[in-house]
Amino acid sequence: MKLALGIGIVFITCAGTFAQEFPVIGQYMFNEMLLNPASAGHQDAFVSQYSFRKQWIQVEGSPTTQNLSVQSPMKREDMALGFIFYRDQLGVSAESGLITNYAYRVKLADKQRLVFGLGAGLFFQRVRYTELDLTHSGDQNFSSDSPLGVLPNFSAGIRYEFKGFELGLSIPKFLTTRYNQNSSQFELQHRFFNYNFLLRSVYRYEINAGMRLRLGGLFKYHATMRSQLDVTIAGIFKEVVQVGFGYRSGEGVIILSRVNIIEQLDLGLQYEIPTSKLYEYRSGTMEISLIYTSLFSSKAKNPRHL
Repeated sequence: MKLALGIGIVFITCAGTFAQEFPVIGQYMFNEMLLNPASAGHQDAFVSQYSFRKQWIQVEGSPTTQNLSVQSPMKREDMALGFIFYRDQLGVSAESGLITNYAYRVKLADKQRLVFGLGAGLFFQRVRYTELDLTHSGDQNFSSDSPLGVLPNFSAGIRYEFKGFELGLSIPKFLTTRYNQNSSQFELQHRFFNYNFLLRSVYRYEINAGMRLRLGGLFKYHATMRSQLDVTIAGIFKEVVQVGFGYRSGEGVIILSRVNIIEQLDLGLQYEIPTSKLYEYRSGTMEISLIYTSLFSSKAKNPRHL
């Protein structure tokens, strides 16, 4: 309990100053739109996905994230839309968001495509300080809950595609959220140094008719915080099973899989084994996804696009 409380207070204190974070999602490799609005509809099919992530399984009050997304190209093939609803819970701090993504796709020579994406959404934030189990009761800093903050935010990205190669750059949030304890209000500010820059690449290599390799990387850069790198490799067998592993710098080793249950429904699983000094307290991080892909009326050669 004391460890959970300590973690919660550290995160709440950080949120009380400046915050421009977004929920940590491992299944972005199955749903690129979570990182980049330009990825909306990139599979050229109607895709809906639900994901549930539990971080630090054995720690009470540790982060829990759920998200539901829907995306599809429009009748005009040069445009696509996507919608994301998520809820992020960390102890007594909660944030929800409803995001709309728009992608404009430009066909280039030699089967290349350049995509520009914009996103806009509303974010709902609240911290229930009164639910904290305090060591010293009566602390005025935690005597009342924060009000419900309803705040807009925006995102942008660009994406390049050529055969089995994809490269994307995005900024998931342009505005910074600050909770002012003096006025008991959430405030928005624009701070360039607080941008998160996400650089994402994927390469698919066909070994034979029944097997492909998928190599992926994600680099997260922040001017004042530690940068982070994800590297993954996975084997895809007959477009039915995907199994792989990866490494997240400063976090741990990733084991992932995706299985086609029926023609249009896939199950994605990911488990992260932490390698930091908190291992004995944190246990691991589990994430599960259900992915529905509409195969009808799609011109894509393989809209499931594992």
